[in-house]
Amino acid sequence: MPQFRYLALNADKQPVAGEVAADSVAHAISQIEAAGLLVQSIGYATEDRPLLPALQPVSSDFPTLTTSEQAVLNSRLTEIVSRSRALTPALSAYAAELPPSPVRRRLQAFLRMLQPGDNSQSVAVLARQPAIWIPLLNAVTPESDRGQLLKTLLREFEPLNELSWRNRAWIVYPTVVISFAIAVFLFIGILVVPVFRDLFAGFGLRLPALTQFVLAFYASLSNGTFIIVAAVIFIVVLIVSRIAETSDPNESGNGSARPANRSAAVARFFRHVADLLDADFSAPTSLRLAGSAIARPRLKQAAVRVAAALEHGGDFFGVADRRTVTSSMLHALQSDSPKPARSATLRELSRCYEDRARTVFSWTGGMIEPIAILVIGFLVAMTVIALYLPLLTLLQALT
Repeated sequence: MPQFRYLALNADKQPVAGEVAADSVAHAISQIEAAGLLVQSIGYATEDRPLLPALQPVSSDFPTLTTSEQAVLNSRLTEIVSRSRALTPALSAYAAELPPSPVRRRLQAFLRMLQPGDNSQSVAVLARQPAIWIPLLNAVTPESDRGQLLKTLLREFEPLNELSWRNRAWIVYPTVVISFAIAVFLFIGILVVPVFRDLFAGFGLRLPALTQFVLAFYASLSNGTFIIVAAVIFIVVLIVSRIAETSDPNESGNGSARPANRSAAVARFFRHVADLLDADFSAPTSLRLAGSAIARPRLKQAAVRVAAALEHGGDFFGVADRRTVTSSMLHALQSDSPKPARSATLRELSRCYEDRARTVFSWTGGMIEPIAILVIGFLVAMTVIALYLPLLTLLQALT
């Protein structure tokens, strides 16, 4: 009877792996589900692929490293702290020129960490921010100089790169259109609607429901109710965003903002894995560390599962993990190419996903503008129809 190997989730959403004997895949899945497990992936078991142990869920934002890997990492982090302290005057001058922003606050937090004192304390603080130290690993090698570290730091604390601007530029046109529409509605509500309201009251007309709704809406504009509600909503959103921006990076564990979309997150994930491979970390360790630096739990959990599979079985990956970590990443990690070639491939894939992230909002140039115009035109048309419906009733009565 064929033996099937499976990866599943138990009732506590913890991943477990094992083997089951069954006549077919459907029979194997039915047996696994009868045991109260949710199948994630299943395949034929072979002798050259040992049984995978149960995978433990991630209980910490920072993955557990082996003794040798932890020693290498501590050495690199100590070197980052010691070399960066010599660059404190230049970084302080750069931070003073940055406009108030989350980037400036993160740089200032980094400078506070570099204040003279015990190196071990600074290293402990930096270790909890993998999104900062992963790109710096290759800038503190014996072959690198202080200028390379400074260049890398300035690139990581760039105030506004092209990608982040493109992610926000789509909102400019709708904001302009909405502002113009509010100005038009205020003009209609202050100068036009009161004339019609007095006319309707003078003739004692029974107003249709649409007309009553439009009059009530413009009344809220005139007496400031609508503006007050909109202002309160805007202030609440602003306060929430400010609280999110000013939260302590050490509390979040990564010290960086959440990527704007999945393509941007995957691009950063690929770049982190390439940096870690170049720093002589193993592929499983690189996956775990890179996943901990990305503020996306699904990507982090998938990276941990794939890392465990690489350590114990090679190519036993779930369909969801292949989709999250991407098949191109798995192919690059499993190829027989030298480590520099694999990291170069990952960097090129990172650039491809960055290009994809840049085009995420490109459709807005052809969709948001006409949609905004159609919506505003519809609202104006409904206003005109609502104001003239009672007049048509009055004309019919007079006739």
